[in-house]
Amino acid sequence: MSSFAINLSFARDIFSGSSWSVAWTVFINGYVGNGNARLAIDLFFEMWEKERRVGEFLGVALFNVCAQLEDLSLGRRFEDSVRQSGTAFDLYMNNALIDMYCKCGSIVDAQRHFDFMVEKDVVAWNSMITGYGRLGNMEAVKSVSDQMPKRDEVSWSALFNVFVQNGRHKEALAVCCEMEENQLVPNDTIITGAIAACAQLDALDKGTEIHRSLNHVKLFESMFKKNRISYNVMICRLASHGRAGDCLDLFSQMLKAGIEPDGKTFVSLPFCPMAFVGGLVSWPR
Repeated sequence: MSSFAINLSFARDIFSGSSWSVAWTVFINGYVGNGNARLAIDLFFEMWEKERRVGEFLGVALFNVCAQLEDLSLGRRFEDSVRQSGTAFDLYMNNALIDMYCKCGSIVDAQRHFDFMVEKDVVAWNSMITGYGRLGNMEAVKSVSDQMPKRDEVSWSALFNVFVQNGRHKEALAVCCEMEENQLVPNDTIITGAIAACAQLDALDKGTEIHRSLNHVKLFESMFKKNRISYNVMICRLASHGRAGDCLDLFSQMLKAGIEPDGKTFVSLPFCPMAFVGGLVSWPR
């Protein structure tokens, strides 16, 4: 048991007779933050028997627990408890509730609460995009996206990711193009995904409009921090098109950067057999 858990247990003993709702909230949040979701749930029901009150901060913590566990039944019980306690749903609690229902697979409940929200911030919109994306409902994803008053970096990433996860690579690359049109710089995760999407579409050799807007080499070079995944995607792409020299140069850069190749790296390199026959590249030791 960690020292944090021991201290939390000690604190519970001290305040076991307390009716101070803030103390309960602190303890429950402590369990949640320490990864003890089930202990947090047990403590909540212990508190509920003594004091039927749920504040805003506690409500957010409870919905986050249910989202982590993807426990829809429990999430509904917590929502009922919050409403019974008479606590008003503020922006943060509504956002947590929508996120919980999305992650628990109940998009109908999420949409219902979303529609009732008077004030919607970008967090709520992002949750709905991700929620519909998890279910593969791309028409709803596009509808929500088109209605968004504004997007932040998380919005662009969420939109890009749901397209990629659902095999809609052309639409994913279109998101990147739209980001460029708005003078926004894609993060490394989007760049890596865009390179992979290009490979899936073979858009780099078809001379499509997306290809003219997005160049795989420029995308790769613009990455702030390159990792094994981004190198593997590029090596595979170059090797499969017979660009042995570029492929081997990139492989050498990978080694010089101190990034160790894995099995996926060497699956691509046999497309360039002369690299090893001619000794152009030394095997990592």
